[in-house]
Amino acid sequence: MDSPFFPTSADSIRRIREVLDRVGYTESNIRQRLNLPEIPPFRHRRQAFPLYLWRARGGSALDTFICLFLLRQPVSFEEARRTLTPMSLEDCVELGLCSLERDNVKATVELFPYQEFILAADWPENTTEMNPVMGVAASSRTLAQLTVRRHSTRTLDLGTGCGVLAFLAAPHSKQVWAVDRNPRAVLMAQFNVQLNNVANIECCEGDLFAPVHGQTYDLIFCNPPFVIAPERGTLHTYSGLPADQLCQTIVQQAPAFLSEGGYCQLLCNWIQIAGQNWQERLASWFKGTSCDVWILYSHSEDVADYALKRISEVESDPEHVARKFDEWMAYYTQEQIEAIGFGLITMRRTSRQSNWFRCERLPEVHGACGAAIEQKFVLTDFLAAHRDDRALLDARLNCAPNVRWEQRHAKKAEKWTLAESRLRIAEGLSYTAEVDPTVSEFVVRCKGNRRVREYLQELATATKQDKNRLTPSFLKVVRRLIELGFLLPTDK
Repeated sequence: MDSPFFPTSADSIRRIREVLDRVGYTESNIRQRLNLPEIPPFRHRRQAFPLYLWRARGGSALDTFICLFLLRQPVSFEEARRTLTPMSLEDCVELGLCSLERDNVKATVELFPYQEFILAADWPENTTEMNPVMGVAASSRTLAQLTVRRHSTRTLDLGTGCGVLAFLAAPHSKQVWAVDRNPRAVLMAQFNVQLNNVANIECCEGDLFAPVHGQTYDLIFCNPPFVIAPERGTLHTYSGLPADQLCQTIVQQAPAFLSEGGYCQLLCNWIQIAGQNWQERLASWFKGTSCDVWILYSHSEDVADYALKRISEVESDPEHVARKFDEWMAYYTQEQIEAIGFGLITMRRTSRQSNWFRCERLPEVHGACGAAIEQKFVLTDFLAAHRDDRALLDARLNCAPNVRWEQRHAKKAEKWTLAESRLRIAEGLSYTAEVDPTVSEFVVRCKGNRRVREYLQELATATKQDKNRLTPSFLKVVRRLIELGFLLPTDK
């Protein structure tokens, strides 16, 4: 057999899903069985094999599937046949899910339960495939958490891999196109489409936007092979292009495939060159793209730290690690790269004559952040339309529903005194702002039924200040509170 995951084996795929459902092979059941807050990537699972095998020692059908498809442990023919019934072991082998070795059965791919889906992907140590398919990696989870989740008529998952991001987009999309240049990834994603019985995902093979030439989308997202290194490797990690050229290419090509108001999002590593302002360099990528751009900057890593971490993820032999490290460092030195930046790029296509570019630090995140990211673009539009102080004074504002006021007091002499007063957004992008009690009281009183100028008048009267002198500082605070999402415009 040339390759597993033939789309024609729909009946066998349906039966393996029935078996998985019967034994309770779900994320929640497995987390409970292994006593985990979430199922970690395989490399982290491997570090705790003895613990997980001990917890899955009961001999139930679920325990067998955990050992086989999550822990990559062989099981006996008898155990495998009993667990797979009514599906035959031969059907499972023909699908490419298992192989027979002496008296044992081994899983050739992992089956990873994530939310309501079960996703097949290659094991990280797969040495039989030139371009193995990555499973639900940490970067996949991060992008999933940050993806805009508004309704989309047409959605594009660029570089789909096993298809995880396409599946998460399917419920809020009329149709999803899942594209990958790796033929095995396309087969794997097609298998997963059938395994999860999702009708609105179409899988296409090709490089970047080539398979969807001439099409436009409301939402494009991409978890690209962004690692910056001097070598070619697996397609899911290394693009084969110099430095950060792949990410630059994606953001410059994407606007032609975006509908008006459509969003493109991708995780990115970018180079920071000695003597250059990296933010200015990034901003140059987007000139002439007709897109507003918001970059949420996570952090930067010194190239030596970056190299050692990435190499150690795939190499364990000290000599191999040392040799590769020297090669990577020689490359960085030659290219004058001193650090690597990490972040999320979000672009919105707009027909306006002028576009804005923002690069800001990623705050703490709690739960899904897509709505908060979309809201940022709406609030930026609002502030641009209310640059004039008179316009802002006439606006009506609401206190955001998830705002918290936090205070910390310190002992001074024999009294408690206020040491810290801040507002915090409890969900999504968890921004904070240091405020005094007067500002916090103003925020909580905003209910959308009064104009900003009325609050200004009350504040001036209460503090016995001249309203005209107070206005500039007051509106500066108001603008910042809107920018961070503590205050939201109302349509009243």
